[in-house]
Amino acid sequence: MEETVLQAKGVLVRKNLIINIVLNSLKITIILLIGKININSTEGGYMEKDAFLDIFKSHRLSLPIESDDRDIYTLLKSHFGEYHHLLKRLSLPNEVLQKLTRICESILASIEHYYLGSPAEAYIKIKIILNDMYNNNQLILYKKNEHFTKYNTSNDPLNLYRVRPINDEKQYTRKEIFHVPFSKRRFVSSSRFSIAGYPSLYLGTSHDLSRIETGLKKDDNYIVSKFKIEREYAEALKHIYVLDLAIKPDEIEKFSDSKYFYDVEDEQFRISYIEAYPLITACSIMVKKKNKNFYPEYIIPQLVMQWLNERANIDKHSIYGIRYFTCRSKSPRIEGLNYVFPVQSFDIVRNVEEYCNVLASIFKLTEPISSKVHNFEGIMETGNLRKIY
Repeated sequence: MEETVLQAKGVLVRKNLIINIVLNSLKITIILLIGKININSTEGGYMEKDAFLDIFKSHRLSLPIESDDRDIYTLLKSHFGEYHHLLKRLSLPNEVLQKLTRICESILASIEHYYLGSPAEAYIKIKIILNDMYNNNQLILYKKNEHFTKYNTSNDPLNLYRVRPINDEKQYTRKEIFHVPFSKRRFVSSSRFSIAGYPSLYLGTSHDLSRIETGLKKDDNYIVSKFKIEREYAEALKHIYVLDLAIKPDEIEKFSDSKYFYDVEDEQFRISYIEAYPLITACSIMVKKKNKNFYPEYIIPQLVMQWLNERANIDKHSIYGIRYFTCRSKSPRIEGLNYVFPVQSFDIVRNVEEYCNVLASIFKLTEPISSKVHNFEGIMETGNLRKIY
């Protein structure tokens, strides 16, 4: 009997020992898992990347934003507040949050100065944050030259297009579809990234997008040309920098491949986008009503372009442009992306030629063709690419 009891106690002790070992193992596993999650959360690992993508997939951060009955100052202030609230889900370093706060406050202060009739003060606010982002490599800025990409002129997949409305059937020249000539700058109206009287070369990655941005319908009469960057010549003459404002928050993963040189796995890219988002937002407000004398939606985009022009004047060996998505609607971007390249300021002042020599040297284009010509798209795609000079 005693032997039976001892055996039973022995079994019980062994069971308790096994249970304790299992429980301790579970505790160790749980501790390790928690530790792993905390490490990843702090250092920007896998969990951090997923949280980052989830936040920017939120419809509340969808771009472009629609201007309602509120003025854009109030609209952006509300949007930035929502943005800060969503970012609380991430374990961002304090210095990133503080910098983000400064960026948002500077954008709002810039608009306020502009409203008060001080555009110079408005520009200073934007200049300070852009210089800081530029000096710390936080701007999403990339080069289009052959040396910095895997493409040259012969294998470059980037086709750009420009459309111009017409009301006659005459044959137009390449110059006539380039930017507005300097002698006719009085006809240059205010656009999203350019002030009135300052010509810029606006291009789209599809001819349909260029038509839509020009406000034309398919049945309207217009001319169109295909443009290509001559990367080899540009390499010898100028560095071509493009400020990328074209990454919509819900499309980040689409840009995260070798084609666009972005990697969402890279913590530095994620931080850059987090800091760039307020700027992208302020440049991506839909215009509710056209045919106005003043578009507050264009305040920040035009100040950003002013900064790029200043950079180009400092660095005589560089030309700067902007890539951005259409703000015509909130529908998915199926038409493509827009590019804008301003004329070089020293060209417009000297006024020796009718067109910017720098832009004329780096772009080739096909002879303009009318949209009323049968199979005009096919003819355009196979047309000869030449410079305007």
